[in-house]
Parts: sequence; structure tokens; C-alpha cells
Amino acid sequence: MNVEDLERAVSRRTAELERANRDLDAFAREIAHELRTPIGQVAAIAELLLEKARLHSQPDLCRWLEMQLQAACSMRDMVQDLLELSRSSMTAPAFDSIDLAAMCHELRRELPVPSDGPPIDWRIQPQMRVCGGRAQVWLLMRNLLSNAIKYTRHAERPLIEVSARSVSGCSEVVVEDNGDGFDDADASRLFQPFVRLHDAERFQGTGLGLSLAKRIVERHGGWIRAHGRKGRGARFEFSLGGTGAAQMAPSSVALHR
Repeated sequence: MNVEDLERAVSRRTAELERANRDLDAFAREIAHELRTPIGQVAAIAELLLEKARLHSQPDLCRWLEMQLQAACSMRDMVQDLLELSRSSMTAPAFDSIDLAAMCHELRRELPVPSDGPPIDWRIQPQMRVCGGRAQVWLLMRNLLSNAIKYTRHAERPLIEVSARSVSGCSEVVVEDNGDGFDDADASRLFQPFVRLHDAERFQGTGLGLSLAKRIVERHGGWIRAHGRKGRGARFEFSLGGTGAAQMAPSSVALHR
């Protein structure tokens, strides 16, 4: 086989793989959509039965129904994460200038926080701007911030910080917390789908959020990495690539609390 034949064979094989990947993504989206309705029905029925069990003071039945409802909600969340993961691979980001500080404050107001713990000390650097796909950056920050909220719930004084700097024309954004943390040697595993480094009973989740975050930054031509220490918090750093240069006023060193 000469060089031209080899190049044609490689090109043909690449096209076949790309088509297969598109078909697989389309199939995954279709399955996820189809699963949402029956999962919603299971959750709704469990809620109705749980209300009746509570009215009739049936603690054992309540406990079982609560377990069923929790499992149905976990499945629903996983299906939604799978849909978002699939969309992130199919949609090319349209780059906009984004007020990242304002986005973080909006997410801070919208994301659920534990009602039985101390308030979170939020420190969001002002005047942060990045360039990227607005919807995808929203998903990225939502996953990173909700992750930080989840793992600081047992901290005495929960703290979440978001900061950014421009390095050689590329944005570097940092999301840091003082939560449960993890062994730094396991950092790379965090971005693999369904990998959990913490007790699933203590910290609920689908195991897909950081996989989605990684895919989003890579779609922007960037990178993401994690650092942590058990019991001493976690630090996530990401870049949106050369098109996403972080911008901030030179004097912006104070953080909003």
C-alpha cells in the first residue's frame, strides 16, 4: 500500500468513526429523553404514597418510600447530566464576553445550600470576564460551585472562593473550597464518568458533573485540573484556551464576601 492509499484509508476510517460517534450520541440522547418520563412517574407515585404513609404513621413504609424516592431522583439527575454531557459534545460554543463574577453571584443565589449548617463564606473576585460559550460556561461553573457547596457542608466555617488571572493571553480560573477534599494522587480520576472518591451515602451525586466540566473546557480548547488534600479542601483550576483571556481591573484584589 502506497502513501496515498494509506492516507485514503485513514481518512475513510476517521469519517466512519466520527459517524459512529454521532450515531452513538444521538442514540444516547434519545434513550435519555425516553427515560425521563417513567422515572418522573416513579418519583411522583413514591411522593404520593409517602404522604399517605406519613398520615397513617407508618415509619417503616416511610423509610422504604424515601429510599425509593431518593433513588428515582438520583436516576433523574443522572439522565439530565447524560443529556448535558451529550449536548456539550455536539454543540460548538459561540464565544461571547462573559461577566464571570456576575454569573457566579447569580449561581450563588440559585444553587441549593444545606439549611442545617453554617452559612457559606463566598469570596468572588470582582470584575472577572472570560470569553466562551455562555450556556456552556454556565454549566461549567454550576457544576464546580455545586460541587464545592456539597463538599463543604460538614466544614465548621465553609468557604468557597472564585478567582481568575490572565496568563500569556489565556484565562486561568480557580474555584477553591475548604471542604472534605481528596487525596491529590486521585485527582485525575475525578474527571472520569461515574468515578466517586467519597462515600455515596454521605455525598450524593451522579458522578458526571466533573466529566461534563472537563468536556466543556476541552471544547473551548482549554484544560482543567484538580488539587486536594483529605480534610483540607479542594482546588479546581481551568483555562478556556487562548480565546478566553480573563480580564480584570489591575487594582481588583478585594474579594466579595
